Amino acid sequence: MHASRQSAGTLTPAPADVPLPPSYRILPASVPFAVPGFLRQCSPTDRALAPEPVDCGEWFERFAARVEAAVGKAYLPVCRMSDGEFLLLFGHQPPSLRYPWPRRLRVGLRQLATRIGQRFKGFRAQTAPGV
Repeated sequence: MHASRQSAGTLTPAPADVPLPPSYRILPASVPFAVPGFLRQCSPTDRALAPEPVDCGEWFERFAARVEAAVGKAYLPVCRMSDGEFLLLFGHQPPSLRYPWPRRLRVGLRQLATRIGQRFKGFRAQTAPGV
């Protein structure tokens, strides 16, 4: 599970280097998102929010080591959250401020149409058409 280490770049605190509105900065550090073994899927502009400046590769390695050490020996809760879970927790959110305003308008209108449609059709959970 451990991959060879490669530098993920310089660590920086979260401010102006990331085009992220202040309300989205829920963690104080913005770090380059580069994980050894997955570098082909990462772009130099990918960032991750973190509780402190950290190298994402080392962060991943620490997590993997904790998981491997716990297997069969200890309880280690791991929670993966995605769109549906966040929607359940926080309800519908306005379109991302990172989008240009025409896209925010389109997404907002589509969300509004969906909510209006749900009032007439009821709730229908689906992850993809027909699923």
